[in-house]
Amino acid sequence: MSRDPYVDAKSDVEASISNVGTLLESYRRIQATSNDSPSLIEARGELHSALQLLETDLEDLDESVHVVEQHGDRWGLAHVEVAERREFVNNVSSEVATLMRRQDDTLGFISGTLSTLASQAGLIGHEVTEHSEMLDDLSTRVDSTQSRLSRTLAARGASLSSS
Repeated sequence: MSRDPYVDAKSDVEASISNVGTLLESYRRIQATSNDSPSLIEARGELHSALQLLETDLEDLDESVHVVEQHGDRWGLAHVEVAERREFVNNVSSEVATLMRRQDDTLGFISGTLSTLASQAGLIGHEVTEHSEMLDDLSTRVDSTQSRLSRTLAARGASLSSS
């Protein structure tokens, strides 16, 4: 009798689930303290990698269940056992899909935040440019006014000294 591939594949999936759980707790703990720290970015990357590995392990588990569904008599499995295996795969698949969506939502939120910040930076840059132009214009007007005032004072001084 051949060895049931489900046992090894399920063991890999359970180990991956445990790892993802640990990484998710770490990610949430870091996120609670800071939304933009390098540690959070690193934790997000590790979580993403672990989810991808879990997805691969889950595909292997799904394939092993598919094989058993096709050739269950080869391993002497009852239909109930095969149904339980399929249910386990479906439940884990659903959880992984939910986690991936949440991660995508988080990345979408971060991307939106970064876009907003970039837009605000552009507006601030535009404001700075406008203020710089206004200050240059003011400086030119002050210089012109000072020059006229100096000429007027010189003319008055000359007219007072000649009187």
